Parts: sequence; structure tokens; C-alpha cells
Amino acid sequence: MDEMTEEHNQLIFNFNELSPHGLSSYARLVLIKFISLFGAQKTNDSLLELSKKIGIQHKKLKLVLEELSGFGILEFSYPESGRRARVRTIQLNLDYLNQLLNKVNQHETSRHRYVRLKKAIKQFDLLMIIFISLSQVKVTNKMLELQPWQSLDFRVLLTLLHLTRSCDAYGVIRNIGTTQLVAKTGLNKQAIFDSICFLKKIGLLRVHVHGTINNKFIKNITPIYVLNLSHTFWGNHARYGRFYILEASERHHFEIKMIANIFTVISEQVQPLDSDNSRDLNHLTKLVLKRLDSDKINIITGIMIERIQSSSQVQESISSFIKECLIHYLQLQQCHQEQGDLTVFAKVFKQASINKKKQHIKLNDLDSNLTMMQCYFESWCCKLLDQRGLRQQIIQGSLLYGVDILNRTTIEKDIYPFVFQEEYSLELITNPDLIKNYDPDVDIQIQIQKLEKQEQRFILEFLLFCLNLIAKNQILPFLKSTRRFSHVAGKFFQIIPKVESQKMYSCIYVPDSTLNKDEFFLIDIPHPIREKEEEYSNEDYLLKFTEPSIDDMKKYGLLDQFYTAGTELLNRKSSVTLA
Repeated sequence: MDEMTEEHNQLIFNFNELSPHGLSSYARLVLIKFISLFGAQKTNDSLLELSKKIGIQHKKLKLVLEELSGFGILEFSYPESGRRARVRTIQLNLDYLNQLLNKVNQHETSRHRYVRLKKAIKQFDLLMIIFISLSQVKVTNKMLELQPWQSLDFRVLLTLLHLTRSCDAYGVIRNIGTTQLVAKTGLNKQAIFDSICFLKKIGLLRVHVHGTINNKFIKNITPIYVLNLSHTFWGNHARYGRFYILEASERHHFEIKMIANIFTVISEQVQPLDSDNSRDLNHLTKLVLKRLDSDKINIITGIMIERIQSSSQVQESISSFIKECLIHYLQLQQCHQEQGDLTVFAKVFKQASINKKKQHIKLNDLDSNLTMMQCYFESWCCKLLDQRGLRQQIIQGSLLYGVDILNRTTIEKDIYPFVFQEEYSLELITNPDLIKNYDPDVDIQIQIQKLEKQEQRFILEFLLFCLNLIAKNQILPFLKSTRRFSHVAGKFFQIIPKVESQKMYSCIYVPDSTLNKDEFFLIDIPHPIREKEEEYSNEDYLLKFTEPSIDDMKKYGLLDQFYTAGTELLNRKSSVTLA
């Protein structure tokens, strides 16, 4: 591909970032192509000449140029006289760009903004590759014999551009949904859906997690995507890493859904009981255990108790776990209604079963919300372990399986940015009846502060409960099994988000800039765990997959089920270059 100058990159990036939301997709494409051809220079090319250079039919181009002129992005002038009086000159309006910059930051120039964001955006060089592709794409109805990734439509490229803009170092994309994509690309919803589907088919998107969450500590209405950083499309700028895959038992449920399952049974037992019985945890635990069928017991034992040999230990561990779930459930029930959304887990599992019986699939149903919450909890867990230096303690063996990895003392300060995102004091002041045990003789502010502290403690304890399950079941085996390998030591890692149907495999990704190809490992955890860790050899832990098949990649959750291209698009380099 041809290279673009740094000046062109700067102009394209800033105009694309700051252009108004009302700009059409064709206008965005023409703007990128115009800047790549002329930069800030004038051109007096005729419409037909511009049409050939830009690659858009001249009648359509005329309308698009008028749109860009209407927004003030392009300037039209007629500087000549005489027989050339009708010769039109077109130029990029830099004054308009400066106006846009002033609205964002009065003290920042176009150059400063470009340099700052170039450092801040994790996948900036991948954005430049997409800009290059957009600058060369041809809008035509002719069928071209190209590889799937080479025939990317400009609509697909615009969608990919804005997904990549929000991508982190692991390829995970959050907080950008259809509404944002429509605004930033100028495409309609159907075009966005079609583009995302195409990106999944060719493997540029590995994962697409649906779901809508709206509670006290997660307010999210956007999907989660995982970008394939090692795809052929990225050429020499592809990023590689190691994928560590943990295989779970056949009847496995991941942690959040397992809690939802148990909360469902608890909800059926808690409601009929009077307050005295509800305080008797031992009695309530026995009632819940009676209601748990063998499948649900297997789900619990499959995730937590496979490492224990004796049946008495199994029963004791299950009872202890159920009792802990009960405590959290009863605490969350005491919370203000908005906080009490956490107990919606019980409703979630029921509703998901009903939806499946009716064979009615919703992209944002309650069951999908559990999957989304699982993804968020896993991400938090990875970040918190790295922030507090707990990884080294795990590797050194000072934190064992039965001990909580995360506790209030170690992570309370770090977890607060993730929770308590919305204040509800005003609602309580205007509606004091919402405060349980409201006392009109006591200052309402004092009551609200007391209530807030209590609810925050309940929520924090519940979050820690969930995070510790994830840390023990997924991250602990990964760190223990890879601690002898220097290519993992000290490196950041991330659990790859899972789709709703993904139950048997959990994948942890470790980026590595020294690799020129992805590597795959299957972590096979021996059961039961041996008493002395020295008895393990490396072979007990890891089985290396040098070339997993397409079906394996789909099974592990590393390719979307819609993927239809071949292995030629994976882990190979092309000739894309940047300035």
C-alpha cells in the first residue's frame, strides 16, 4: 500500500475524530480520500478528474462535495477571471478544524492533539492502516476477484475504524454500541449490523458478546467485542501473543451464572419464611440443598470441588458455599431498591429458562446480562490482581487455593472506581419512604449516610465474593501452571470475554511483542490436586497446540461461530506498511 505523510495522517485523524455526527458515510469516505490526495493544498481538478482519483461516480461525488461544503469542511472558490472564471478551486478548511479544536480544548493545536492521542490510543498504528485502506477503496458495483479481507467495503472499514479506536491492548472493545457507531460512521443500523457480521465472518472480530446491564455498579448498554490483533489484514503491524485455554467439566457454569442458579433456588425458599427462620442460616442452607437437583450440585462441584478427594469434604464445601451465597443474598435484599437489582440473578436464571423453552432468542435478555457481567468481573479481576502485586504472591505460593485472593484490605481503594457510579441521595431525600426503617425524628442526611455505607459494604463484599471465585477457578490455575515460564512472568494478561454459549473453555491472553505468530496452550489441571506442589512437572500442566484447527478456535471461543474464511487469514503477514 502507498504511504501517507505524517501531515496527512494528522489531518485525517483530527477531522475524522471531530467531524459532526450528521456527516454521511460517503462524506466521511470522500473527506479521507480528499485529504490523502491533496492534504491542505488547493485543487482545481474538474469533477470528472476528481471522480477518477477519488473512485466515486461523479454524480454521487457532486452531492457529497456539496454536503462537505455545507458543513464548512471544504471551501469552494473561483479565484480566476476571464475564460477561466468558472474554474472552481477546492481546499480543506483549516479554520473549521481550528473551531472544532477550540470547542474541545482552546489550548491545544491540531498537532498537539494528534501527538497526544497517538501515545494514548492503544492501537493507533492499526487505525492508520484502516485510514490507508479507506483512502484506496473504490466504490464500485463490479465484482472483483479478491481475498475476503482485501474486498472490504468502505462501510465495513468505517465500522472497523471506530471499533479499533476503542480497542485496548488485548483487543477488547467496550463502551461503543450501535448508537455510537451510527453517529461516528454515518451508516444506518442495518449497515452496521451487516458490517459487524462480515467482520466476524472473516475473523477480524473474534468475539461479540451481547447484553444490557443496568444496576448500581455496572451501567452498560453496549456489547463487548474482541478484535483479532493477529489477523492478516494488519500486515507487519499485527500483534501476537499466547493463549492459555482452561478446559472445564461438561456440566460447568461460569461463576456468575452459577451464583444466579443458586440464587434462584434461594429465592424460592427465602420468600415463604418468616423473619426468624430467615435468620437461621443453617436451617435455610439445608432447605436450599434439598432443592438443588443433581445437575446443579454437579455444576457447583465441577467448578469448586473437583480438587477434593473425600465425599465428606465435598459435602462440607458445598454447604459452606451455599451458606455464603445465602448471606450475600439476604444482605442484598436489605439494600435500597436500586441496589437490590443484584438479587435479579434469581429472576435472570428463571427468565432465561423460559426464553429457551419458548425458543425465543433476545440479544439483550437477562441471560445475556449474566454473560456480560461475567465478562466485566473477569476484566476487573485481572486488573486488580496486577494493581496490587498479588500475582507474585500467588506465583510464590503464599496464597493457596482455599484462601481468599482478594479482600477488602488489599483492593478496596482500587475497586471503588468500578462501583457506586450513581448517587441516589437526592431520590431518598425527596422520597424518604424509600429508606427502610425511616425515623422522622432523626436527620435524614445522617440516615442516608448510614444507609449508603451499609449498602456499599454489602455490595463490596458481594463483588469480592464473585471476584475471588473467578480468581480461584481461572486465574490461579493459570498463574500456578505458568510460573516456571519466563515468557509469562511479569506480563499483563486478560481473560478473553465469553459468549453466552461458551461454557467449557476459558481463555487467558498474554500479549508478547517478541512473537511473530500466536501460540496456544491447553492447561490441563490434574484432579485431585496433589498435596505437594513439587510433585508436578511442566508436562502435568501444559499441552501446546502449535496449529489449532478452525473448529478448535471456535470451540475455545477465539473465533466467532460465523467465521467462514480459511486458515490463510490467521497468523500470516501481508505487505501493509506505514509511514
